[in-house]
Parts: sequence; C-alpha cells; structure tokens
Amino acid sequence: MPRAYIRRNVRVQWSEEDLRNAVSDIHGGKGSVREISRTYDVPVRTLRRRMRSGNLNKVALGRKSLLSMVQETSLVKYIQNMASHGFALSAHDIKKLSYSFAIQQNIPHNFNTERKRAGQDWFLAFMRRHPELAVRKAQRMSTARAKGMTRQECTQYFELLGNVLRENNLLNKPQNIFSLDETGLQLNNNPGKVVVTKGTKMVNCITSAEKGETISVITCVNAEGSFFPPCCIFKGKNKKKKFEDGLPPGGKVVMGEKSAYDQVAIDENNMPETICAKRAKEEVKRTKLKQKEERKKTQSIVEHRNKTVVPKKKTKKSPSPNSSDTETEVVTQESDDSEIDTDESEFCAACHGYFYDKKGPKCDWLQCVTCLKWVHEICTQSDKFCEECTPLSEIATKTKSH
Repeated sequence: MPRAYIRRNVRVQWSEEDLRNAVSDIHGGKGSVREISRTYDVPVRTLRRRMRSGNLNKVALGRKSLLSMVQETSLVKYIQNMASHGFALSAHDIKKLSYSFAIQQNIPHNFNTERKRAGQDWFLAFMRRHPELAVRKAQRMSTARAKGMTRQECTQYFELLGNVLRENNLLNKPQNIFSLDETGLQLNNNPGKVVVTKGTKMVNCITSAEKGETISVITCVNAEGSFFPPCCIFKGKNKKKKFEDGLPPGGKVVMGEKSAYDQVAIDENNMPETICAKRAKEEVKRTKLKQKEERKKTQSIVEHRNKTVVPKKKTKKSPSPNSSDTETEVVTQESDDSEIDTDESEFCAACHGYFYDKKGPKCDWLQCVTCLKWVHEICTQSDKFCEECTPLSEIATKTKSH
C-alpha cells in the first residue's frame, strides 16, 4: 500500500451528522426512506443497514488497523509515560513493542516475523491517527542531573534561593543577580545537507578537522540581560594572538595544558572585566608603582645618612688678581663637625649625591626657582631651574647654540 494514497472514487461522501439526521427524520415520519435518502445524500442500503444494526458511527473505508482504537490508546499512554520519566521510545522501539503486543494478544497480523517488528507503513499510519505524538530529537541527560530534578530537590533549591535573596535584599535588584555557566563548543563546521549533481556517489565537504577540537566557554549574565564578555579555554600551553580574533570587547582566552575540560586557575588578569574596571585597576597599579619608587628613593637617602659623614666642604669663588674676569679660583674650606646637618639640601635632586661627590670648578650649588630644590650646576643645563623644571624653550635654545 502506498504511503500517500490518493482516493479515486466518490463513495461515502456523507457525514456522520447527515446519517443521524436522516435516521431521526425516518423515525419521526417526515417521509419515506428513499425521499430522506435523497435529501441527505445517504445511500438507501446504507441507511437501512445502519437502522437495523443501530451503528451510526462513520468509519473509514479500506482495511482496518491491526490494533483497535482502545489498544492504540493504551499504547499512546505508555509512550507518553515513558517519555515523561526520561526514557522516550524511538520509532524502532515502538515497532518492536507493537509486534510483541500482537504476539501476546494473539492478534492476526502481517508484521515482519524475521525482524520481529512492525513496518514503516504501519508506523506512519499510527502517527497520523494520533496527532498528539511527534518525532523529536532527544537531548542527553546524565543520571545525576535526572536525580537532582525531583520535586523535593527543586523545592529545597528554590527555598534556599529565596532565603539568600531576602537576606541580601536582592528581590528588587535584578542587576545584582548573576548566573555563571560553562558550555562546550567544537571548532569544526558541520556541512549539513548540500546540493550536488544527481547520482553522485561520494559527496565531501572540506572542514578544518574530521572530529574537531572542543573548547570551553564561560559566560556570566545578570537578571536584566547585561552580560560580561566571555572567557574561552583552549587546549595548549602557548596562547596565539589569532585565538582572540572576533572576540567581543573584553573577551579573554585562557590556555589549559592537558585539555579544555581541565580546571584552569584563572587569575584577575585573565578574567573578563569592563572597561571602567580595567581603567581603575590600571590607575591603582600606577599609584602603587609611584609609591614604591618614592619609598626606594627615601630608603637610599636614609642609607646615605647612616654612612660615615665626611667633613663638609664649601666652595667659594674668589677672583685671582693676576687673572681676567672669566677665570676663577676655587678656595676650599673644611668645616667643623658642628656645621654638618642632615637636611635634604645636602643631596642633589638630580643625582641624589652629596655636595662633595662632584669635584671641579663648576661643582657649585644651584637652587631651582620653581621647586626650590638644590642641584649641582653640572647636573642641569639651566642657570635657574633643575633638570625636571627646565622649560622646553630654554632647552631648545641651548641645543641650537651648541
């Protein structure tokens, strides 16, 4: 029998309602059987036979199904019950089940006795007779997850969740409620159904790999719909720059040495973060670095102070009677220990050295007019400013003069 049968005759065009109305009119004496038969377009023989038997239900023409409607209804309930408990039956299972049922109930059948199952035509007709059933693709569910989805476990979970939200005052703050989850993705494209020349024996599509590599993706989203950039875990040790191509702004890639399923320790630098949080973290890092440099500088000054103090030398410029105005003579005088102090003016702001570290006729002190720090004359290019406070215009002028 073809699966898509097209009817070619015009028999049984009447409906069940027409049959019941015709029988009612005959019993009411509204006319003869032939007149009422022509009125409702019901054959005379059919009308008389139905009146004798009392069966006013309309049935389909042709061969009847092997199982009665009561038996098929019980089979449908069994299929739905098994699906609700996580053990959905496939088309192959239903075919074998119907064959076993027909054998146990001694129902005459024309099923395949070698394969011990019903045929595909019977299955398609069974699905048409029961539109409440449908063929769907099932998803895998582990035993642990199935055990955790009981009514008791779900009730306990939602009670605990409600207590946590009430204790932290989060019932009216969906922006502060986040959900974190991970999923696996394969780096291999699925060709699917393609169009080729009819009769082609081998149909191939080039892919990156036959099996593909799996990566883990960690996502986090709050109850308002705002989400953090994803974090991807690749298998390997060395991260390549091309792994981050096409990632959303802020997305990160972390490497797992053994596989992408390993528990990778993700530090703060690898976690996805917003731009504002990233800027704030960089600002804190710069501040800490600056404080560290200042502490190191202060420590070096204290170490210099704790060393053995050499008598302070003061330099004086006195003009020589036999020399011109440009020539000067350096007269050094050693001061007593009482003249030695530990003021910061003993150290050059540029080289952080003592006044006696620089020798020569140009080893004089110079106080900056901007920051009021003392420096050696040879440690700065200006006559009024230290190296840090020297204006750019003055530096450019001295560079051209040289």
